[in-house]
Amino acid sequence: MDWRNSASRSMTKQGDASARPAILGSPGDMARYGIVFIGYPIWRGTAPRVIHTFLESHDFSSRIIVPFSTSNTSGNSWSVTEIRRLLPDSNVLDGLNINRVNLSRMDELLAEWLDELVIAD
Repeated sequence: MDWRNSASRSMTKQGDASARPAILGSPGDMARYGIVFIGYPIWRGTAPRVIHTFLESHDFSSRIIVPFSTSNTSGNSWSVTEIRRLLPDSNVLDGLNINRVNLSRMDELLAEWLDELVIAD
């Protein structure tokens, strides 16, 4: 899991767009949720491949997906684009990214985002 070493297993798998790491455990019946918040760190500009595994393992058709992420310097726009590609029948919102630059304002940004979040079918 050494993200600073581009030859590490985690980073080589992250660089492979077809990689789908296994998930341990199950969140249960996802069909009962109309709105799903998906949180993840940004690795190499996008969500970890295990997030792709999760999204492809469940039917999120007609669901609202709310991504949120953390990163060192990157934003979340590429990861949101990828989620939209993986879930074309879902309403994927733009989401929120907290990075190193705005970390000191995390509580304020999170509160603003939640107050302004418009979730509509």
